[in-house]
Amino acid sequence: MTKSDQRREKAENLSKNSSRGFVSASLAPRTVGPFTVNFCRNPLCASFSLPPILFSIDPELVRGAIKGSNENRAYYCRTCGQGSRLKSNIALAEEYARLRTLNRGTKREYYLNSVCENFRVPRSLMPSVYRAHGKTPKGDPRFQCKACRKTVSIGSRTRRHEATKETGEILRLLVNNVPLRRIMEIAEVPADRLYNRIEFLAQQCRDFAAHKDKNLWKCFNGQDRVLSTDVQAILANWRHAKRILNVPIHHAVTVERDTGYVVAATTDYDAVEDPVEIEREMHRLGDFADPRAWRRHGRVWAYDEYRDSLVRGIQSLLSEEKKAFSSNTFDIPGKGARVRGDIFQAAHVMLVKKLIGSGYDQLLHCVDGDKGLAKLSASIFAKEVLAGRMHVADVHFTKELGNRKRDKLVRVGEAAMAADQVILGQLAATAGATYGLTYPVARLVAARLLRDYGAAFTGDRGQGLATAGYNWRYHRKEEPEKSIYLLTDRGDLSFGDLANLLTRASMAPVDKYFAQARRRIKAFDRGSRPTAGKTTWYVNAFYDPEMVDKAATILRFYYNFMLPESADGGKPKSQRQTPAMKIGLAKGRVYVRDVLSFS
Repeated sequence: MTKSDQRREKAENLSKNSSRGFVSASLAPRTVGPFTVNFCRNPLCASFSLPPILFSIDPELVRGAIKGSNENRAYYCRTCGQGSRLKSNIALAEEYARLRTLNRGTKREYYLNSVCENFRVPRSLMPSVYRAHGKTPKGDPRFQCKACRKTVSIGSRTRRHEATKETGEILRLLVNNVPLRRIMEIAEVPADRLYNRIEFLAQQCRDFAAHKDKNLWKCFNGQDRVLSTDVQAILANWRHAKRILNVPIHHAVTVERDTGYVVAATTDYDAVEDPVEIEREMHRLGDFADPRAWRRHGRVWAYDEYRDSLVRGIQSLLSEEKKAFSSNTFDIPGKGARVRGDIFQAAHVMLVKKLIGSGYDQLLHCVDGDKGLAKLSASIFAKEVLAGRMHVADVHFTKELGNRKRDKLVRVGEAAMAADQVILGQLAATAGATYGLTYPVARLVAARLLRDYGAAFTGDRGQGLATAGYNWRYHRKEEPEKSIYLLTDRGDLSFGDLANLLTRASMAPVDKYFAQARRRIKAFDRGSRPTAGKTTWYVNAFYDPEMVDKAATILRFYYNFMLPESADGGKPKSQRQTPAMKIGLAKGRVYVRDVLSFS
């Protein structure tokens, strides 16, 4: 290591808070080992992904400065001048660990006693905290926690669910738009048994999916894949002081474009944490004196901060349709806690990165009109972005249009394509032959790029696509008036590669899944205003926010592994595949009996 490298490394260490001791908001937030997202997040900048240097004896080494206050505190890069809002690396790591634990499934090796010091500590990881405690009447080994004296037996959950016909019927009804009360009526089960069966089904689906997802990386090896990520707001009812308040739960989903496989579906509800206890702990640690990125507890909403955010207008997070529909004051869940939106969404992307591995050839990640999330995605995949293997697109299009307006825009798009084929026909043919483009749309896109930016790459192309975006003239009904902001054109793409990326950038796969979620889970449907009273309530919505996560888990498994293509595609029944079969993760359909017997 040269002396200049040593000086640079020393300056980097002096510019961040140490893992222990006093925390200074004038330094970068603490890292978690080597992990951090607090650097310049502009993929086109020469300082992208480099650790911040805020102070140095040598002014040439300084890479940026921290400016702003409270939630708006950001790192401003000296090279490009762009600001990146600072995040808590500790909160990101904690939320990723929570999502990864849920995705990994469970072997029932720990006791769910949240007040115990060994909570969620599996016996396989730390056998010393458990002792053998005999066997169950059916012969399954039982162990006792040395701290709280509670016992847990390690055995198959299916031993307690012998009425498989009843449980299978509940599964089919739940994912086919039947509300819980009607399920109780049809299946002839009381409420407590219904909730018990849904809990069992959610855990079976989670474990079965985790077993399959271990091999998901193989389906990405050597492939060009496109992922679409978006967040859906699902409102649950919560009884509080003789009123029914709405609790918004965010449902983040990532879908693979060509197969429709749902790579991940997570919610921002943590049933374990208590926001009141978190707030007490934050007062004890003095967390509220620091901006959020520097706090020890920055992952979930503290009780009073959530209330204050309502005053500042949390309804701005929802669409105009939901604003008009819900007149209630939004509330924090009566139990459990909500994870902060930016932390939850970034951790969701981290989970996706873990599941798909790093063996893919090219990856395009599309997000829906959220440049902050797009830059966070580029930061999480920083090594792949620098290698030219991963690209991020922020896709915008006009929503909430009626069918008549959409059909009109489709006709406008068809006319624009016909006109471009005449005007750019020769250039499109040359681009197709040069770059090996087979699809007519990709040839036209390449021709437009060549006309606008010239045959050689310049920094103007990457900057233009990141700031002004690419206006998609050939409107499609599902995405009218679309604009694509490609954040990662660093000059390593040919015009043919760029045309393929822009042609494939789409949010339609995840929007299709969200539509399925609304139609298949009755509690996810939009609510109805009561005939009397001023509050909005959702007649079929869940009254326990934890049920949203369970239903989302069941639906993801059902959609990926059990639901084949519809007959509208024209394929015979024997050739219709599930998304898991298309992506190569399953050889055939999974049936109800397989779900119930999995262990």
